[in-house]
Amino acid sequence: MTNQTLSQIQQLIIASNLTNEDLNEVIAAVKFARTKLGQAQIRSFNVGDRVTWTERNGSVSYGIINKINQKKLVVVDERTSIHWRIPANMLSGA
Repeated sequence: MTNQTLSQIQQLIIASNLTNEDLNEVIAAVKFARTKLGQAQIRSFNVGDRVTWTERNGSVSYGIINKINQKKLVVVDERTSIHWRIPANMLSGA
């Protein structure tokens, strides 16, 4: 989706006289779309895949996927052997 399309959607939401009920339906649709994206990202990984992620301090870590849960993946850090539960959108293939 282009930035122009996103701007148009934002303008329509702001300019319209939506009720609280209408806004709740828009929010539900956005949450549903996010859930679908997350599920697609999780399906792109397999147990045993080597992945990378960026930690809060900005350093890049490497690990191996140990388990795949509904919303997060359990990854074993290669340096520390700590098990981390990480959302799929924070991971990329190594």
